[in-house]
Amino acid sequence: MAKKLTKVITVFLTALLLLAGCETPKTSKVEKETSDAGGKSTLVINGDYTVPPTGHGNPFVGGNVNGIEPYMYDKLFVYAPFPKGEFKPHLGESFEFSNNVLKIKLKKGLKWSDGSSLTTKDVETAYYMAFGRRQIWEYVESIKVIDDYNIELHFKNSSPLILNMVFDIKMDAPQKVYGEWAQKYKDLVAKREYHPETLTYWFNPEIDTKLQEINKDLENVKPDVTKVITSGPFTVDKFTTQEALLVKNPNYREKLSIDVLKVVRVTSPELAANAMIDGTLDIHSGGIVRDTEEQIIKQVPDYKAYYVSEYSQMAVIFNTQKYPANIKEFRQAMAYLINKKELMPITEPGSLPSENTLTGLPKTLQEAWGVKDFADKELNAYKFDTKKAESILKGLGWSRNADNKWVDDKGKLVKFELTCNAGWGSAMLPGEAIATRLNEFGITVDFKPMEDGAYQEYYSNGKHTVAIEFAPAGNVLYAHPYGTYVSLYKDRLNLMGLQPNKDGQVILESDGKQVNVTALVDKLFLAQGDEIKTITEQLMKVTHDNALFIPYLEKGFPIRTLKGKYQLDVTPDKVIKDARYSGVGEDLFSTLIEEKTIK
Repeated sequence: MAKKLTKVITVFLTALLLLAGCETPKTSKVEKETSDAGGKSTLVINGDYTVPPTGHGNPFVGGNVNGIEPYMYDKLFVYAPFPKGEFKPHLGESFEFSNNVLKIKLKKGLKWSDGSSLTTKDVETAYYMAFGRRQIWEYVESIKVIDDYNIELHFKNSSPLILNMVFDIKMDAPQKVYGEWAQKYKDLVAKREYHPETLTYWFNPEIDTKLQEINKDLENVKPDVTKVITSGPFTVDKFTTQEALLVKNPNYREKLSIDVLKVVRVTSPELAANAMIDGTLDIHSGGIVRDTEEQIIKQVPDYKAYYVSEYSQMAVIFNTQKYPANIKEFRQAMAYLINKKELMPITEPGSLPSENTLTGLPKTLQEAWGVKDFADKELNAYKFDTKKAESILKGLGWSRNADNKWVDDKGKLVKFELTCNAGWGSAMLPGEAIATRLNEFGITVDFKPMEDGAYQEYYSNGKHTVAIEFAPAGNVLYAHPYGTYVSLYKDRLNLMGLQPNKDGQVILESDGKQVNVTALVDKLFLAQGDEIKTITEQLMKVTHDNALFIPYLEKGFPIRTLKGKYQLDVTPDKVIKDARYSGVGEDLFSTLIEEKTIK
C-alpha cells in the first residue's frame, strides 16, 4: 500500500513539475525584479507568517506576524552549538557570568531603525516584557541597569543553560513603546514566591490574575507592522497575503549587501516545488519528498541542499492512558516491528538515522555529550526482529486467531488507531508503511492521517492511542540533554499520557524502583561537569526501560540554494557542524544574513 501511494504521489508531482519546467522564463522573476529595483540586491526566500488583516506588529500578543519577526529583531548574543558551543556577539559586546550575576555590555552606537539610540533601558524592557512568557523568570531574581551600555541580571542559582534562556530573547521592545507595560510586569516580580525544592520562582494566584489583566489590555496594542521600529537588519515595507517585502534597516549595526528581502508564502510542497523551478526563489527550506527533489534537481542546475540538525526525532508515540498502548511489553514488541531501514527511503531528504535504544536523546547529542557508549553498551538496541516481537506478545498470553490476527489473553482482537499530521512528508508515507507492515504481522491497525488543526486538537486532548510525533521536539535552544528531557517530561506529557502526581512530579518505574523524572530534569538544568553525564544516563535508562516511543529518524532542517550566487561555504548533502549555522528556520536565516554568511 505504501509503495502504491508513493507511486501515485510521484506521478502527480512529476506532472506538476514538468509543467512548471516548461513555463520557466528565460529571465527569472527575481532577476527582473532586481533590475527594476535599480540594481538593489534582492534575496527571495520562502516562509510563512500571520497574514493581514490579522497580522500586526505587537510581538507580545496573538496575531503578531511571527514568521518575519526574526528578520526584524536582533539578539544580544547567538548560540552556536558546534564545534565547541559558543555565544556569538550581535548587539552585545561581551558578558560575564559568575557568582549568580550575569553582566552584559552592549556595543556602542546601537540604534533602532528610526535612528533613536538602543540602550540597556530597551534591553531591560525586553526582559520584563518576557515576564509570564519565557522561562527565565523562573530563575531571574532582579535586573539592574548600570548605565546605557551595562546591565546586570541577578539569579538565585547558577546554570550554564541560563545563558541560552537569556540570550534567546530578541530585542523587540523599545522602551519608548513598551516601557509602561514593562513597568506593570516589573511590579509583579517582587510578588513571586521562591521554592527551594524546585530552585525556581513560582507565580501565585494574585500574580496570575494580574497577569491576565495586563495581557488583556496589551491585546489592544496592534500597530501596523510596516510602522514598527526594529533592531534587526530589516523593516517591513509591504505586507500581503502572498508575500512580505522587507527593506534594509538604514541604522543597523552592520552594513549588509542585501537591500531587499522578499518572503514568499508557498503554502504547499507543490507550490514550493514550482517556485524553485520557475526561478521565483533563491533559497528554500521546508519538507519535500525525495521524488520531488529528484525532479527539481533535473531542472535547477545550481540546486544544492544542506542540513542542520534540529536535535529532534520523529517517532511512533504511545498514549499510556489507552489500551493496548498502556502495556509496556506491547510497546517493546512494537519497537521490534518497525523496520527503520525500510522507512528511510520514503522520509524527507536530510532525515538522519535515529537512535535504537528508545532513550529520546538523538545520536548527535549522544555523541556531543559523551553518552553514546553508555547507550551502546548498557541499553538494549531495538532492531527489526519479528521473532522477538512474537515472543514478547506470546509472553503476555496473546495468540493468533483463525484469521491469523492477534488477540489478547481475553480473546479480544488487538487493534488500535495510528494517527499523524497529513502534511508531514516524514510522517505520512512512513505512517502508512508502518500500518501496512503491522497489519501484515496480524496486529489490526487503522491508519488515520489528519489535517493540521484537527490533528493538533486530537492529540492535545489525549484522543490518540498511537501517533507519529516528535520525541523530543526541536532542541536548538540548548543543544543539550536538558532540552531533550524537558521537552519529553515537562512540555509534552500529554503525548505519552503521562500524569504528574499531586505534587506535580512524574514518576516512572525502572529496575523495580520508582524514579522521579521531573526532579532529575530539574537537577540536569543546574548540573555542571561530570554531573551532566551522570544525570543524562539516568534519564536515558528510565526512558529506555519504559519504551514510551519508537524513534525512526533524526530530523535535519534543510537549506536549499537554487542560484549559483547563494551557494554556501559548507559541504552539500551533509549535516552542518559549523559555528556560523545557529538555530533553524527563520532564526537560522536571519543569523546567516546578520553575520554576512549569506550576502
